[in-house]
Amino acid sequence: RNLTGKYNTFLGAETGYNNTEGNENTFIGFTAGQQNTTASYNTFIGSGAGTQNTTGENNTATGAGALYNNTTGSRNTAIGRLSLHNNTEGEANTATGIWSLEANTTGSNNTATGHKALLNNTEGSDNTASGINALLNNRSIQQQLICLQFLKHF
Repeated sequence: RNLTGKYNTFLGAETGYNNTEGNENTFIGFTAGQQNTTASYNTFIGSGAGTQNTTGENNTATGAGALYNNTTGSRNTAIGRLSLHNNTEGEANTATGIWSLEANTTGSNNTATGHKALLNNTEGSDNTASGINALLNNRSIQQQLICLQFLKHF
C-alpha cells in the first residue's frame, strides 16, 4: 500500500500495512505501525507498538503495546510494555517503565519513570512522577511536582 512514502523499514506481519505517504519510519513487530498513513519519523518496536497511529509524528515506542492507541499524538516516547498504551492525542510525553502513563489519553508534557508511574493519568498535563507507583491515581491534575516513591522498608 505504500504509495509515495520513502525510506521506511517495516519488518513483521501487518507492520506498516496502511502506510501511504509516511516517510522515514521504522516499524518492527506484529502490527507495529499498522494504521500509520501519512505520519513520518516514527520508531515502533514490539508487537502492537504504535498500532493505531495514523498521523502522529516523531514518536518512539519500544515494548509490546507501547503507544498502541496513539492516533495523532506527536513527540511521545514510550519505553516498556503497555507504556502510554491508551494515549490518543497527548503530545510530548515520556513514559519509561511497564504500564507507565498507561491510561493517558490527551494529557501532554508528562514524564513518568518507573513501573506504573502515572498509571491512571488520563488528561493531566505537566506532571513528573518518578518511582514505582508514583502518582498512580492522578487522573487530571495539572502541574504536579515530582513524586518519589521510596521503599517502605529498608
